Amino acid sequence: MLMQLVIFGAGFGIIQELREGVVERQRVTPAHWASLIMGRTLSNVVSWPSRSALIRRGAVSPRRRTRQV
Repeated sequence: MLMQLVIFGAGFGIIQELREGVVERQRVTPAHWASLIMGRTLSNVVSWPSRSALIRRGAVSPRRRTRQV
């Protein structure tokens, strides 16, 4: 399920960049087209698991006990 989120996130990110004209500006650079797509995908592959790990850590961490008066 996590990989599906990563792939869809990369796809929707590329579509958004196409609509905004970012891809057209990057295509005039000497970078290969596959490296542009892989860069977007790898950034999602790194960011989604780290976000989910932070959320899981926050959900599992013990809650502080407050002193009752």
